[in-house]
Amino acid sequence: LLFPYFISAKYILRNATALSSMSKGYLEWISYFSKRKLTDFDTINPLTNKPIELSIKERKSAEIFWEAFKVNKKTKNRFCFIGSLMSVFDFQQIKDAALAFHKENIECQFVICGSGGSEKDIKNMFKDLPNVCFPGWIDSSKIPYLCECSSAALIPYKNIDNYIYNLPNKVIDALSYGLPIVTTLSGELERLICSNKIGFSCKGNGEMTFYQALKILLFDIEIRNDMANNSLNLYKSKFSYDAVYNKLVDTIESLAHSNMKKSSISKKSIEG
Repeated sequence: LLFPYFISAKYILRNATALSSMSKGYLEWISYFSKRKLTDFDTINPLTNKPIELSIKERKSAEIFWEAFKVNKKTKNRFCFIGSLMSVFDFQQIKDAALAFHKENIECQFVICGSGGSEKDIKNMFKDLPNVCFPGWIDSSKIPYLCECSSAALIPYKNIDNYIYNLPNKVIDALSYGLPIVTTLSGELERLICSNKIGFSCKGNGEMTFYQALKILLFDIEIRNDMANNSLNLYKSKFSYDAVYNKLVDTIESLAHSNMKKSSISKKSIEG
């Protein structure tokens, strides 16, 4: 039934002058799927936003909001998740880490923000753990203060193709706040983490676990600070709104000049 659409997709991709993708993984998939060789005009343009600019009143309101959940800048002994509480996430390793910290009397807070179809099940998973809180859905004005009070961002996506080949916008958001990343993902994000030393990939395959990664970030301030600096520097150089937009403009201009040059050569050939 879908065969004609696969043929159409391959034809479109093979004959495109240029391709734009959210990640290197998707470009590589396109090349494999369509048997099209990538060119200098094919470009990666991650999902990014302009930085959130808050007024003094909004920042104070956010601080008051978070005080109710005992979130403040006195310590950074907390980890945050900000996203939809849906089935695409696997919170088991986070629960294991929170439970281990609780049993060991390690003072650490897990802040899980969001709402969604799996909210009830996820809350039930953590119901007996006093070191986990659910503030619910939060708007953009509440995010910066929480990130400033956290040691790392938790990004526990399941390993499905849509996320393996992609860099979810939550990753870029975390980088923009200079947060190390602890994730369950392999693929594109794991490659980014390893090459830039911005966190840990904990796939649950007997290697690094969330518990081990979070313990390192909690107690080794030097490693945490290094990863935080790496995250922010990576964001500024590759994922900031200005960096992505300027790169896209440069690519489009180069493409336009190239086509004009080809058109000029073609016109001279015809006239000749």
